[in-house]
Amino acid sequence: MCYSRVCVLCNADKCTNVLSQSEDWEAIVGFCDRINKDPDGPQTALKLLVHKMQSPQEKESLLALTVSCLPTYVF
Repeated sequence: MCYSRVCVLCNADKCTNVLSQSEDWEAIVGFCDRINKDPDGPQTALKLLVHKMQSPQEKESLLALTVSCLPTYVF
């Protein structure tokens, strides 16, 4: 059984994986779907993405910014 906050965290990690060659759109769409299904999803996602945007790793920051700017991502 997957706890929703843990799943959102796992999906956020997949979306902002610095080892990826490019954006993992499957993971990004899965992240957006997961947060939109959970009543606390937008708040949790906002905290995670803000944290990742402040990462010292530029690629992780840029990927988090990409995810946060998607129209399917609803706050």
